[in-house]
Amino acid sequence: MSTPAPRSRRRPRVPASGAAAPRQPVDRAEVGRGSARWRATGMTATEAAAALDEARLHRHLDRDREDLADDERGPAEVAEWDRITQLLAITGGTYDPESDAAVQDELAAEAAAAAAEAELRDLELEQERQEWLHSNGLPERARWSRPGAPDHGARRARVVLVEPALTQLGKLTAGETEQ
Repeated sequence: MSTPAPRSRRRPRVPASGAAAPRQPVDRAEVGRGSARWRATGMTATEAAAALDEARLHRHLDRDREDLADDERGPAEVAEWDRITQLLAITGGTYDPESDAAVQDELAAEAAAAAAEAELRDLELEQERQEWLHSNGLPERARWSRPGAPDHGARRARVVLVEPALTQLGKLTAGETEQ
């Protein structure tokens, strides 16, 4: 008979603030292009041509693998190596993603999409806030709450507290309302 291990005294790991957020799907083609660009940084035209041949060989060897049948990374990587090789053949020198117009256009489009998504998220939060402001705490809404609704009890309690105050409001004089 074995005894269980003693319980750890460490504090439990708290997940990061964005851990519960839904994940964005991975764009495998973007991964392939980014991989080619990262490896091509600093390469000359001849080195890029050799890397293009190697990428084509890997794509050829992977053609019979069922798990890679619908994978977009391989073709995108070969296409990016082909584009980089042609770019270096025309311009000469070494490859630098910072000076590549296609990469910069792609980064600008991603930044614009991220800004649009952030603006949409802000608008949705503002709409939720406005809906909350217009629905919570109003006695009219509380009176119309369905008896089976989860918030019916809480809303009904607020109505009971607010209705006597509303009936007394008419009895106050102008001097008492200014206080």
